[in-house]
Order: sequence, then C-alpha cells, then structure tokens
Amino acid sequence: MTFTDLLRDTLATLWSHKRRTLLTMFGIAWGIISITLMVAAGEGLGRGIQKNQETFGKDVMIVFSGRTSMHPPAAPAVAALARQREAERSQQLVAESATLGLEQRVSTLRHEVVRLVSGPGTQLKSAPFHSSVSLQALPANTEVVILIVTPYWLGVETPVGQRGWVRRDQLKELP
Repeated sequence: MTFTDLLRDTLATLWSHKRRTLLTMFGIAWGIISITLMVAAGEGLGRGIQKNQETFGKDVMIVFSGRTSMHPPAAPAVAALARQREAERSQQLVAESATLGLEQRVSTLRHEVVRLVSGPGTQLKSAPFHSSVSLQALPANTEVVILIVTPYWLGVETPVGQRGWVRRDQLKELP
C-alpha cells in the first residue's frame, strides 16, 4: 500500500462517517480554545497581581512626631532614643485609655443587664406566665442578672444561681 492509497482510504472513511468526523473536529477545537482561554486568563491575572504589588504602598506616608518617613532619619542613637520614648508614651497612653474605657464599658454593661427587685415578695416564676409555678419570693433590692428579654417578662438569674422569670414592672434599674 502506498501513501496515496492510505490518504484515499482515510478520506473515504472520513467522508462516509460525516457526523463522527464533525463531532471529533468540534471536540478538538473546543479543547484547544478552552486551554488557550484558561492560559490567557491565568497570565492576565498574574500580570494584574504583579502590577498591583508593584504600586502597593507607593502613596503611603508615615508620620512620626517631628518628622515623616520622607525625611532622612537623624543620627542613629538619637533616633533610637526618640523611638523608645515615643513607644513608651504610646504604651502608657494606651494602657490608661484601655483602663478607663474598660471601667466605663463594665459600668455600662452592668447597668444594661443588672436590675434590682423593686418590692418585697416579688415572685420568681418558672415560666413567663402569670399562672406558672412560683419558684421563690425575692426580697426587695435583690440584684438579678437579665438573661432573656421578652415584651412583658425578663428571664433572670439570682445571686445564688436560681433562674426564672420576673415581670418587667417588678424590677428597677440600678441607681
């Protein structure tokens, strides 16, 4: 068999199976296009990230007391001492403001979640209903912690850990 015979036989087979030939060529073309698009997308994404990283931080200026990051630093010993003093001042200010902020936050939270029993004989109920079982009578000015809030009832916990329900109008805010 010669080369021309092989070529003629191949063409005759392709012509006799047109649908299979067309689908095969379509699959090959689809694969080539898919791979080309994926490679192009990857390359474009890589270039975009690289370009973004090259310009990242170029328009940032750091300001210290008395100088900026754009000026040359002072003598190394003086600069180190200034940085140490600045760091100590910053730490002291942060500690002071954190302590004050924490005390204020604790006070605010305490006023939000702690209530006093307004009158003697206030009943701690097992459920938020008038007809529910009374667990105990709470003395006046007992501090309770609010756990659950409903329109008319508050789920509370007493100082001894007893949980139950009290009507809103039977509690008052802390002074």
